[in-house]
Parts: sequence; structure tokens; C-alpha cells
Amino acid sequence: MDRVDKMSIYAAQGIPFLWLIDPALHTLEVFVLSNGRWPLEDVYQEDDQVRAAPFDALAFPLMDLWA
Repeated sequence: MDRVDKMSIYAAQGIPFLWLIDPALHTLEVFVLSNGRWPLEDVYQEDDQVRAAPFDALAFPLMDLWA
């Protein structure tokens, strides 16, 4: 649902950033809207330090989400 339905709705509304979190895989995928499409900006996993738009002024360990 997130990838098929929500991403197209968010793009149509001009939402500029999208994070998809998978707690089972311990991953965070970061997308930034560009020309109506969602190119993958970055992927974080396990204990990576996250510094991702639009909150790239701050860093946090992805592992904190699984605690």
C-alpha cells in the first residue's frame, strides 16, 4: 500500500520527502520527490547513522528505532 497507493498520492500533492521504514528488515529508505517521481536518495540499515532530508541537520542511530 505504501509503495503503490501512498507514494503516488504524496507525489500528486507535492509532498517533497518520503521515508519508508521496515522494522522487520531494520531498514530506512529515503526518497526525495523530483519531477513527479520518487528517486531513491539513500538507504540505511541496522546501526547506520541516519542524516536524511528534511532532517539532515540532525543525526541519529537507526538502531534507536528498534529499541
